[in-house]
Amino acid sequence: ITIDSNNSDVALMVHTSGTTGTRKIVMLTDTALIENMITYRNLMGFRGRDVVYCALPLHHIYCICAQILSHISTGDTFILSNSPFFIKDFLRIVETQKVSVCAFVPYIAKLLSKYLKSKEYKLKSMKVITISGSKMPEDLYNKLKQQYSHINFVNTYGMSEAGSRICVAAPIGEDFPAASVGRPIPGVSLRITGANGKTLPLNAIGEVEVKSSGIMKGYYNQPELTGQTKRNGWLKTGDLGRLDEEGNLFLVGRKKDIIICGGENIYPVEIEQLLLEHHGVEEASVVGVSNQRLQEMPYAFIVASSNVSLKTHDLIGYCRKRLSSFKVPMHFHLLDKLPRSGPSKIDKNKLKQIAESSMQVPS
Repeated sequence: ITIDSNNSDVALMVHTSGTTGTRKIVMLTDTALIENMITYRNLMGFRGRDVVYCALPLHHIYCICAQILSHISTGDTFILSNSPFFIKDFLRIVETQKVSVCAFVPYIAKLLSKYLKSKEYKLKSMKVITISGSKMPEDLYNKLKQQYSHINFVNTYGMSEAGSRICVAAPIGEDFPAASVGRPIPGVSLRITGANGKTLPLNAIGEVEVKSSGIMKGYYNQPELTGQTKRNGWLKTGDLGRLDEEGNLFLVGRKKDIIICGGENIYPVEIEQLLLEHHGVEEASVVGVSNQRLQEMPYAFIVASSNVSLKTHDLIGYCRKRLSSFKVPMHFHLLDKLPRSGPSKIDKNKLKQIAESSMQVPS
């Protein structure tokens, strides 16, 4: 029997969310998981006195690190449900079981912000709600802070390939810019690089690269892809972002999602955030569609809020007042719901297929 004396054996193999391509299997070692978990747990101040409600799929890396490992390792009470998630059920459990910690994705956070009967429940036990999985809209974060002023809402950033947590706006979420995901956790180095691989100056947008003991061993049976993703100890995340003077990370979107329109770079998340501020928009996602003249143009998918009748010309006018003309979506496509490839990951591949197949506007 070979003894793994340095904890370098693979302890967990987890599927990525597959938002931009074929699903991959990430191999994480004991060291990657344990060190990342301990650092995150200490930064958050978890000491084994919490009641934790699990609102995330158990196979998701955000759940594995931020909830399962972090809280079971301290002996916290851990509550699971085998029923679909509903806000009213969540609030009832918070009240009856004195839940103090939970982890959300932005979609669930939005459900909480829109639930009109929350004041009927006693929620004083709830201390911390962490948020990750996709970019948290700034206006939604501020709305939650106003509605639930006693709760510490903490934006975080992580990914499977990094052993989970990369940045955390902790210990007090409101001490950080609401649009940021905080600063790198201890032991994590972070840089922003350009197309030539060189580090960019502060506030310049580029690819987020990460170095830490939590970085994956590699992708299972994909050595070439592993080599492309890990270079000289640095993990190329595929995420776009910028660092401010305080070291806070602001995410801009995915590198593969950039829309190039007439030589201009369009970041879909900018349009999505704006659309989500519209009172009649429940969800929004923007993809690029081919255009012979301009190369690509933005195409928006919208889920309307309940009891709201959205008109395309209203959305066009709304965007034209707030965006540069080339960023205004060429088409608004209403759906009952957006396709997803994970607990919070919108399936942009599927949306792009729908957009391309439904194009009726001549190039």
